[in-house]
Amino acid sequence: MKMKIRHLWLVLLALFLTACETTQERKDAFASADYGPAPVIDKAEVENSLKSGLKDPGSAQFRWLEPEKMRWRANAFSEWRYGWNVKIWVNAKNSYGGYTGEQPYWLTYLDGKLVDVTKPWMVPQFEWGERFR
Repeated sequence: MKMKIRHLWLVLLALFLTACETTQERKDAFASADYGPAPVIDKAEVENSLKSGLKDPGSAQFRWLEPEKMRWRANAFSEWRYGWNVKIWVNAKNSYGGYTGEQPYWLTYLDGKLVDVTKPWMVPQFEWGERFR
């Protein structure tokens, strides 16, 4: 029985290692991918949409970063998709009249069309440090 378990672990380890792509393969795929055209952003429309979810829309301050190439997938088994990511930092007043501090929003574009808006609670924590750069 111990031998069977040991063999099972070795087979699983071999499968895991063969499924991993190398860093160079990842870089090559990233460099040669078709991201589509850079997004043309209607900043006023996006800002008005984001303001609608704020307590004090008139106090909103926006800091836009340049569009970046991005790849993502829905889950570990789906194909990679390539597009553009635009990061926006939004600062607005809360119910007490004080500014909350910048909150990150991500706009994801695929083939020039907005396909997703990632709200602050969904942005990975390591990205929050970017606001201090």
